[in-house]
Amino acid sequence: MKILRFDTEFRGSSNHFVTPVAAIVQIDDREFQYWFPADLERFKADWRGWMSEGFHIVCFYGSAEARFLQSVGFTVKELLRMKWLDVWIYWRMATHSNTAYKYGPKVIVEGTTRKWITTTPAPDGVVEDVWEEDETGKMAIVKKVQEKHKPVGGGLAAAVAHRLGRDLDTEHKTLMREIIITRTEYTEDEKEAILSYCSSDVEYLQPLLENLQEVITKETKGRVTLDSLEILSRYSICCGIMESIGIPIYAERAKALGANYGEADRDLIRGCNNAYPFYIWTKCSKLQKSRGMGDFYWKEDYKGFEAYIKTCGMTGVWPKSESGKLRRDKDTLKDYHGDPVIETLRTCKKSRSQLKYFRPEGFTRIQKNLGNDDRIRVLLSPYGSKTGRNRNVSTTLRQKAA
Repeated sequence: MKILRFDTEFRGSSNHFVTPVAAIVQIDDREFQYWFPADLERFKADWRGWMSEGFHIVCFYGSAEARFLQSVGFTVKELLRMKWLDVWIYWRMATHSNTAYKYGPKVIVEGTTRKWITTTPAPDGVVEDVWEEDETGKMAIVKKVQEKHKPVGGGLAAAVAHRLGRDLDTEHKTLMREIIITRTEYTEDEKEAILSYCSSDVEYLQPLLENLQEVITKETKGRVTLDSLEILSRYSICCGIMESIGIPIYAERAKALGANYGEADRDLIRGCNNAYPFYIWTKCSKLQKSRGMGDFYWKEDYKGFEAYIKTCGMTGVWPKSESGKLRRDKDTLKDYHGDPVIETLRTCKKSRSQLKYFRPEGFTRIQKNLGNDDRIRVLLSPYGSKTGRNRNVSTTLRQKAA
């Protein structure tokens, strides 16, 4: 198999294409450096030559590299004809919900000192981050796991530390990314530093691929091969293409909803309270006022909820939290959606949660990802979500082979 190792640097954009900055290609002991736009045509000619020779592209987080290649002129059809090996997928397969690999060596920073630690599963009495609803109906972390018991991260630096025992210096990586994404022009020293930083990442891709291939072969008893990785990597590339294309929205309607957020929220609550008084008009605390919540806000009334469950005769069977309170999370309410009043509360809470995206501060974030063509472009992060469907692709493969 002919392999080239590939990494890029670019500035993101809410529009169709990102702005390419630099790229590194390594083939055996040769390295090719490119600075954009000066080296654009040379890069395209070299790249098409390598693709015609049947090279496999070894990268980490292929969707980003796909967006880069689109930005320099390669078409969707060309991208899908390329042979990709996204090492990040192997890393996610090894570490997702797998205590044998999700813990291990990593580097942490204490003040100005960098130190290695070996992360381990939390001991008895210490749990990982737990999310529960507070009295205002918001989800919040109620317990935090200690630093040494947090699993390793999903990035390249974490993978290299864990599998190869090398420190990529995440603080330096953060500094270089800041320079890349916040500048439009670079000094000669900055260009050299960016290319050196990009090159230092690329050199670990093949050793990491080989190391993780052994891990995945062992975990799946040989069922997941490099051919499997190539198929899964095409999904990463498709996600990168989707990120470039974006998702169309009715921008004017979204802006109008944002401008009338308060009234829309009140309408939802009034509709819910027509079924049963689950919400009460509550005076804000000093802290809430300092956060711009005003003088009063609608608070979900636990006592009102408890009273309704009691009138239904379900207090004894209704699921309870660790503190002994009746649960009001979306999954619990969904289980009892046959009751029309409970379904009204569930729908109201779900709609209010979705409506929060259109609050003034929320809509500002939407606008940052909104292109001139009224399309939203956000990171899809294939295999990266803990709760989404994407990560099930790799996890299911491992489970089936077990």
